[in-house]
Amino acid sequence: MLYGLLASAPMFTCAFWMLTLAVDVNHRTRARNMLTVFMFVATMHFLGQAIYCYHDYRLTANYDSFYTLATALVFPVYYLYLRTLTDSKRLNFKSLWVLIPSMLIFVSYFTVFLLMSPEELDVFCRQILYKEPASGEITTLINIQRINVILLAVVFNIQIPFVVWFGSKRIINYRRQLSEYYSNPDEKLIAPVKKLMYCFIITAVASIAFNSIGRHFFTQNSIGWVWVASVGFVAMLFSVGFVGFRQYFSIDDMVKDIDTSDKNEIASDDFSELENPDRMKLLKEKLIQIVEEKELYLKPDLRISDVAAYLCTNRAYISRIVNQQLNLSFSDFINKYRVEYAKKLLKINPKIDNDDLASSSGFGSVLSMRRAFQQFEGLSVKEYLG
Repeated sequence: MLYGLLASAPMFTCAFWMLTLAVDVNHRTRARNMLTVFMFVATMHFLGQAIYCYHDYRLTANYDSFYTLATALVFPVYYLYLRTLTDSKRLNFKSLWVLIPSMLIFVSYFTVFLLMSPEELDVFCRQILYKEPASGEITTLINIQRINVILLAVVFNIQIPFVVWFGSKRIINYRRQLSEYYSNPDEKLIAPVKKLMYCFIITAVASIAFNSIGRHFFTQNSIGWVWVASVGFVAMLFSVGFVGFRQYFSIDDMVKDIDTSDKNEIASDDFSELENPDRMKLLKEKLIQIVEEKELYLKPDLRISDVAAYLCTNRAYISRIVNQQLNLSFSDFINKYRVEYAKKLLKINPKIDNDDLASSSGFGSVLSMRRAFQQFEGLSVKEYLG
């Protein structure tokens, strides 16, 4: 009983998040829809693991083709989730190329499965999948299926580093885009991007280790190893689901914000002024002046388009000045002022509550304030106070 529960726990974790995401219609986005698909695929994958651990040879052999498909798809689908979260372009046939290796393996695996006799399936299941001795001839079809099993393991291990690499680049670029438009980008990331990336990488490394060891290792050894695998995957999968569930904001929301602000922005197709040093110097002085005089940094929801509107100019100009002349992102430019303002408040009232200090200084949260203090002062708020 305990063995069965442990073997099934990762499957139930994925199924829980799949259903939770599916019924949360009020926050449905492209990214959350794709995360739901990922949890469905992961559920199918861990269902295969659970069936295998129950030592039901017939059911294992019959389900193994779908287990193979889910195993090959799980990380490519997670990459597509990251893509929908960070890229406003809609998924099309070309963007689904990451699924091709998985589909080819499934087609080959399923075709051989259909051609195999019940006796061949039994020998394949016992000798190849469970690594147990079994009477019966090793036929050509069994050998072909053995090759498919090896190919699955190879493709699975090869695709993970690529998915981690390109997925991480997308996450980092997404964070950069938010920092260039919002003064408090962390507040658009209810689940911080770093956590999303860490969950992803840890799960990937654990998957490679588990795949390299093989399923048979956990059925042929003590229940302690099943405990380790089950608890580890449940913790990681729950973290992935929790982080994704709390990630309401996506690139699509940012595009909507930009489109809305662009309608009210000074339209300009002439960017020659960006190459005019005198014009840009004057605009830089006006930028600093208006941010300081109007204390725009005290607005937690300040966007670069808001600053452009104050200066009756285009946000491309503001972005160019902040990035190239001040060597900062827009959020860092504003947070630098917020830190200075917070320091003034601390001198007036050293015992001020952190929540009050953060909100009074324009930060979206205490966490954002702490990060900014560490970035610009090299100290925490507590350390700054001495």
